[in-house]
Amino acid sequence: MCAITGCTIDEIGDVPGGEALVLQVVDEVIAVAQASGIAADASRSKAIAAHAIATHAGHKPSMLQDILASRPTEIDSINGAVVQRGREHGIETIRTEMLSTLVRLTERSRTAVRPSEQQAEASPY
Repeated sequence: MCAITGCTIDEIGDVPGGEALVLQVVDEVIAVAQASGIAADASRSKAIAAHAIATHAGHKPSMLQDILASRPTEIDSINGAVVQRGREHGIETIRTEMLSTLVRLTERSRTAVRPSEQQAEASPY
């Protein structure tokens, strides 16, 4: 969410519905982890996420830092893997998939050189 919005972790919690969306994504990830045989604790994971939102003022997660620096992100290895595993187990990961797609679009818009930009870069004038 930070990579898409440009918000720091604490700013996500400042917006109505922001923390709720984070916790819904946590629910999806936990469901996929448990279906994959990983002993993941939903209550503990949600508490950790809520604690980060409440106490990590100004923190910019690595994926946001990548976006800001126009670097490729690790979205496919993190959220993309959750979506893929969810499909394998028949678990819907609607929010995680949407966030993954939005990060890829954001990443593309920050790192891709468009044809008009290539032409401008090649011109000596």
